[in-house]
Amino acid sequence: MALSLLSATWAKHHRVEPVGLIVDHGIRPESTEEAQRTRKQLSLSGMAAHILVPDTPITGSNLQEKAREARYRMMTGWCHRHSVGHLLLGHHAGDQLETILMRLVRGSGLEGLCGMRPLSQRDGISLVRPLLSFEKARLEATLREAGIDWIEDSSNRDPRYTRNRLRPLADALMREGLSGDRLARVTTNLQRADALITRQAEAFFSAHVTRVENGLTCPLDCWRHGEPEIARRVLNRLLIHVGGQDKAPRADKLASVLAALLEGKLQKRRTLGRCILTPRLRANRLEITPEHAISPETSCRIVKK
Repeated sequence: MALSLLSATWAKHHRVEPVGLIVDHGIRPESTEEAQRTRKQLSLSGMAAHILVPDTPITGSNLQEKAREARYRMMTGWCHRHSVGHLLLGHHAGDQLETILMRLVRGSGLEGLCGMRPLSQRDGISLVRPLLSFEKARLEATLREAGIDWIEDSSNRDPRYTRNRLRPLADALMREGLSGDRLARVTTNLQRADALITRQAEAFFSAHVTRVENGLTCPLDCWRHGEPEIARRVLNRLLIHVGGQDKAPRADKLASVLAALLEGKLQKRRTLGRCILTPRLRANRLEITPEHAISPETSCRIVKK
């Protein structure tokens, strides 16, 4: 709601018309009513809004991860259908810190510890997060000053989810002085270091990787005794590109394959990230091909007014 208020104010000065996208995941019984209330609030503020609902119910394990992936697919899909190039997201400093803590617990590398980016790309749409340096309390104060109410998601208090269990730690760190501005400086420094390594990985990729009929290939010996972080990023990119996934496999699943490549000991075919990695020892080539056909994107429907 704070993002909608601030973006509407900015848009008025720049003579553009923002549109609100509200995702009703259908996971909680009250979500549909909350989505309708949110759309009504946005309409009272003069902003057109649409409610997006997944065609297929979100169920099973890893519920929040599935909801997140469906949410992004639905929103970026809407943007494509309506020729919208920029999607603004309301993540704030607390969300950023919780994200970094979750990745720290999972043993993420530099890329993960950089946190969410103020500007990134997903499915050809620019994702903009203008509130990453602002703390939640400041956004709530902004809404109270404007006389605008908001809805608290009850699932944010559910201890089954890792993010919620880490939230007290994030709050404690902020009370110790890790303000939104300081957190932004930390992530900016990490992102600069990450950008340097990314450029080196891009150079490696350009120098060694070529396309084959149904995948990508590169010399086996180009990995040997290479820089582990650069090699990890290149392997991640290969798997994402060929496997058709939004992100690379988890670090623990990647580690053994990466170690074998760096030590020149990858002798047998392996599967990873929906890809088949086939070492052609005599030809000195590593071939990466899809494990199976890529499934279509999750579709959604738009709730009519």
